[in-house]
Amino acid sequence: MIKRTVRLSQTVSPFGVGAIYNFHGESLIAADISKWGGAGERILLDRLAEDLAVKEFKSAPARWSRFGDPPGRLPFVRFPRWLFCPKCRKMTQWRNSLEVADTPAHCGICEKSPQLVPMRFVVACRGGHLGDVRWDGWAHSGATHAKQKQCRSKNLRFATRRGAGTGLGALEVKCSDCKASRSLEGITEASSHPAIRCSGKQPWEFKDQPPECSNTPVVLQRGASNLYFAEVRSAIDIPPDSDFDVYSDLTALVTNTPQFEILKSVDDELTTDLMIGQIADEVEVEERQVREIVEAAVAEIEGRSVTVTRLTGDLRRDEWNALIAERSGQDDRNRFITQHEKLLDGETHALPTAHDLLAERFRDPVLVTRLREVRALKGFRRYETDGDEISPSLDLGLGWLPAIEVFGEGIFLSLEEDPLREWEQRKEVVARVARLEERRGESLIGNRVKVASPRFVLLHTMAHLLIRSLAFECGYPAASLRERIYSAEAGGDSESFAGFLIYTAAGDSEGTLGGLVRQGKPPRMIETIMTMLEEAAWCASDPICIESGGQGFQALNRGACHACALVAETSCEFSNALLDRGLVIGPDTGFLVDVVDSALDEVGSSPREEE
Repeated sequence: MIKRTVRLSQTVSPFGVGAIYNFHGESLIAADISKWGGAGERILLDRLAEDLAVKEFKSAPARWSRFGDPPGRLPFVRFPRWLFCPKCRKMTQWRNSLEVADTPAHCGICEKSPQLVPMRFVVACRGGHLGDVRWDGWAHSGATHAKQKQCRSKNLRFATRRGAGTGLGALEVKCSDCKASRSLEGITEASSHPAIRCSGKQPWEFKDQPPECSNTPVVLQRGASNLYFAEVRSAIDIPPDSDFDVYSDLTALVTNTPQFEILKSVDDELTTDLMIGQIADEVEVEERQVREIVEAAVAEIEGRSVTVTRLTGDLRRDEWNALIAERSGQDDRNRFITQHEKLLDGETHALPTAHDLLAERFRDPVLVTRLREVRALKGFRRYETDGDEISPSLDLGLGWLPAIEVFGEGIFLSLEEDPLREWEQRKEVVARVARLEERRGESLIGNRVKVASPRFVLLHTMAHLLIRSLAFECGYPAASLRERIYSAEAGGDSESFAGFLIYTAAGDSEGTLGGLVRQGKPPRMIETIMTMLEEAAWCASDPICIESGGQGFQALNRGACHACALVAETSCEFSNALLDRGLVIGPDTGFLVDVVDSALDEVGSSPREEE
């Protein structure tokens, strides 16, 4: 027997609902949240819930229920359902009735029962559906005489053709009864073949007559990167909701008990009194308090409570306002604690002029010594990023979404608006970014990233450069640091802003170790920024990198490569796209080029003069 496990943070992405999870040779797919059976702890963040039009969030189930409900384990289904034995090559169309708890699929014919291997190809469409290739139909489409054409057997073998090379043409699916066979050559282009039909459903759905799907099906490898695009939305818990309150914390304790799940659906006074008494004993408070909390929580779920409204209706703008506001008398138990520091501490530094120039462009840093972030899976798409979005509940109207909450720390840096506005209006800067925006509009992932403006590309690039520099100093690996970009230009009644948060977070409610915040204190912060600029000024791939007209996926970057500006996928909000060092340190377009030149002059070396 084996114990299949997945980290809680991975249940939203990359192994959220609809995603394929490979585990020790098995291929499994996560079922929708209706299969959770009501399990999972509630996660509260009203701002994000209102933005996503749901009532609440829940984390993935991780343990058994006390009250005899279905086991609280994350539901996965075996997919693809067509498997083959690596020894005898016999193919098996797997059924749920063949499953043995905590045991992989094994061959029932061969000695020592080797573990079955899932077939490599699956059928998907831009409508979000996913299914198996009909391998019996594929094999019999290679029939050469009447008997083979009439055969409907599913007794198949996945074999290798001798002397056929190493490509797909060397692999074939063969019927063991009529001997009809066909190689896999051309299978990825066979969208009109009868064996390549859209299932009209998800692999864990068992519908006798699924709805017709008008989308053209495509054959993809089950490990293809375009088989699954998770739509994750996140928000940081900010005041006043993040402030510690005995009542709110007690509410979380009460609503996360198994008894509360029963109280949501029961209408019996005797059972209600019994459940409330059990909760009161468990959390060690009076029954009166528990009853008040239960009544308020049930009213909220049923839509009878007052709707909570956000200050501006913009998640990032609300967070920006919370980050720049100075607060005094903060409780150590708050979930959002900030500390404003000075970029320049008044001491004499080795590069005073460069530091002064830097201080004219950056505002003083804000250290976020404690933060809480909620990440929710809004939906997923398949094959194309602009395809139909599938809800994690398959639109069953459950009123909640799967999510995780993480706790950590961060450094927030923002730019002075006047020099930034003057810079982003320069003709050279506008022209350099215009080409990136043109490519973004034509790109397959264009709708997954923001509009390429000078302001956004500058902030995004600086965030990447700072992540790479901080990784050498703060004690956290670069892959555990994340960016959060705050970029908006003035419009209507709204003001412009520009900044970015570099943070790290973990599932432990105690948060992280403080190494990142430590680097934000003077004089470390300004020294880190200077180090960042020094490293950005010269890439190992220069001059090819900095002078590039386009590089990366679909040329969505300019002066940015793995040697200078790209970071781990877990760190970047925007798929490592829309990056350009030329906007930071370029001779004619760099926002901070005079800082770099001043620093080089003060140490008596200027590579630009040597050129």
